[in-house]
Amino acid sequence: GGVGACRVGGEPVQGPKLTPAHPRTVDGQDLAPLHGAYDGGGVTALALAGQVCASGGRDGIVKIHRVVGEGSGLALETVATLVVSPDAPISGVALDAAGTSVVACAMDGSVRAFTAGAGDAWVEAWRRSGAPALSVVLDERRSTAVVGTAAGATAYSLLAGETLGAVESAAGVRSVLVADGFLFAGGADGSLARHRLAPGPDFALAADKRDGSSNLMLPPHADGVVALCAPPQGGLVCSAGRDGTIRIWDACDDDREPRALYGFGGYKVWLGSLACDEDTLISDGSDNAIIRHVFDRDKERGPRGEDGGFS
Repeated sequence: GGVGACRVGGEPVQGPKLTPAHPRTVDGQDLAPLHGAYDGGGVTALALAGQVCASGGRDGIVKIHRVVGEGSGLALETVATLVVSPDAPISGVALDAAGTSVVACAMDGSVRAFTAGAGDAWVEAWRRSGAPALSVVLDERRSTAVVGTAAGATAYSLLAGETLGAVESAAGVRSVLVADGFLFAGGADGSLARHRLAPGPDFALAADKRDGSSNLMLPPHADGVVALCAPPQGGLVCSAGRDGTIRIWDACDDDREPRALYGFGGYKVWLGSLACDEDTLISDGSDNAIIRHVFDRDKERGPRGEDGGFS
């Protein structure tokens, strides 16, 4: 149930100092939709924006922490406690880039948005409920929060919580990502789908192409897609499956079918989460290790022959 922060650099990273945040066990809560056969521990969701960290736990609570320097390392100072659901674990949490707005969802379908007020106070902005929620991501460009649920994915206005659109999925959406004009939905069955968004500042799904092409990205993962991320330079999407596989996709060009450029497999029994920047990919899993992949930076080639990054 502890939460910690550490700098990721070229030298081996020591385990972070942990701040107690969430209870290790809560009676009667089944985390199988999130963690499969593996127990998820006390912390079930994390988000980081600058010096602000949000953590969610089995207790249905989100805690806001401030990252502070402590000697040569980092520590977390808990500044706020936000109740999202009294009865269900937190399944997803997302912060805006400024670290002043947070949206969290729980496995009973609760979705809550909070904004930072004066001092360390946080104020509820809106609340919604629906199908059991499994993940959430923010699309700040369109002022939207997209929630993956057992029934699909639903987009809400970040400011007021109005429903803006929805995608249905019989398998459920375990992870969501908005990147390069697309909504990517990772299925609980290992499928990964790409949905075009309409151009413009508002969130709206575009009409499907008439050429009969599928939204599915192939090949699928062998188990639920637990995490999705994209590097800030765009052009690529990274997916992680509960089967221990990671794939890097060329999936952001509407004129051609998505294709898996390459992937990793076999070094994790089970993957939990995934994050990336221009040239680094970080993953964790049931082996209690955080793995950092650093990609060569080739200024001449880059992804698909562009200007540096994954290569």
